[in-house]
Amino acid sequence: MLDIFLDTIGWEIINFIIITVALYYLVFKPMARNADRRAKEKAELLRELEEDREEAARKLEEINRRLSHLDEEIEQILQEAYEKSRARQEELLQATYEEAAQIMADAIKQARQEQRAELNKNRQVFTDTILQVTGEILQQVIPPQVNDILIDDLTASIWNLGEDDVQRLNTIRGSLEEQMPIIDLTVVRPLTIEQQSKLYNTFSALADKDVEINVEVEPRLIAGVRARVGDFVLDNSVLTNVESLRTEVNKILEQLSRESHEHAIGER
Repeated sequence: MLDIFLDTIGWEIINFIIITVALYYLVFKPMARNADRRAKEKAELLRELEEDREEAARKLEEINRRLSHLDEEIEQILQEAYEKSRARQEELLQATYEEAAQIMADAIKQARQEQRAELNKNRQVFTDTILQVTGEILQQVIPPQVNDILIDDLTASIWNLGEDDVQRLNTIRGSLEEQMPIIDLTVVRPLTIEQQSKLYNTFSALADKDVEINVEVEPRLIAGVRARVGDFVLDNSVLTNVESLRTEVNKILEQLSRESHEHAIGER
């Protein structure tokens, strides 16, 4: 009977060892592997999160750097108007430039925040939003004197064609073949009598004959004047200067979109 008891104990020990080994390989070892895998996945996620943060910081720095280039472009445009203006308007034009530069930067920042998620699909809409917001705000903040200065600058540049660009003067004059050419003017607000007289005399001298002037009021120009003279358009308006930034804005947005796309592919 003792032998049977010892045999039973022996079998129990063997069964216990088998169960222990089975539990180790079937339960505990997979659990340990899963725990190790989860720890590695967590570490990998933390590493990727840190890389994403660093990438975001780099892109933010790049965006700020490129915005500074836009500011330089705006400075060049407004500086040209500043240099042509009369000396007594220097302080006014400088203040206008500074405010316009800030408005442009703020508009770009606001539009980027609102539409960044759709940048790849809606780059053109994004650009239009920037320029539209900039134009609308400039309409509200630019003093009336700036409009008068830009009109004076256009007339001055036309009078200077005889000295600065005789070939262009002759080309424009050659396109005015009618007995009484029609000059189509687009302005921001109705012209004063003095401005009407000055523009009439200027374009009559340009055509070397009497002209007829048609005036259309279009507030979208923001400030300044646009003149269709024969086959040519003479433009000295803020709207045209703002629109001239479209290409530069598109280039920056396209580059940012491309970098974002490349980064997304790299993460895959």
